[in-house]
Amino acid sequence: MQALKFLGSSIRQSGRLLTARFQVRVLAEEPGPRDSIPVAGHAPDASLGAFCVIARYTMVALPIFLPLSEAARKYGLDEAHLRALVEKGKIRAGVLPDSDEVLVSEEEVRGEAIEQKDLRKEDLPEYQMHAHLKGKAIWISEASRKYGILQPTLSKWVRAGIIRTLGREANRLLIDEADVAYCAEIYRKRGRPGRILFNRDGTPYKPKTGPLAM
Repeated sequence: MQALKFLGSSIRQSGRLLTARFQVRVLAEEPGPRDSIPVAGHAPDASLGAFCVIARYTMVALPIFLPLSEAARKYGLDEAHLRALVEKGKIRAGVLPDSDEVLVSEEEVRGEAIEQKDLRKEDLPEYQMHAHLKGKAIWISEASRKYGILQPTLSKWVRAGIIRTLGREANRLLIDEADVAYCAEIYRKRGRPGRILFNRDGTPYKPKTGPLAM
């Protein structure tokens, strides 16, 4: 089953009727600043030692919610464990009207899988779908055109070690296309101005979550 699309749909969560804005892919374009965006009071490049931050971003990404059973299969987690996290407010969830099927935040399920199973970025479904590209060299400018990500953003990921370098050709830097494709997957799902995307090891950054709230 593929991830479901919701836009302006009503869901029930913690006994309340809420309006959800969830969608599988990037929904719309929004003009954004053309300079690097400082995060938490740091200069634009100061965070590179710890995290990789979107430098320039012009798309609005909405959260992805998956059926709980599908999320459990995709990330190799136990359904009962996910349900317990939902009940404790550790993972955002909801149900559609007239349905008992529980939908959960893919971002938060992925973070739980990384933490529980000590996964590397290469172990994630978002990387595995592009694993055949590992070791294939691509120029940054070509990667920018192919994957729709600005060159300064790709360059930041290279400097942070999220994207591996494979050498140089004609004075142009060659990078690993599998890493680029993986980063593009996470970028499209989670990207927004000023948001931290990756941990030092390249796995997606897991935001701190509190009690269920929207």
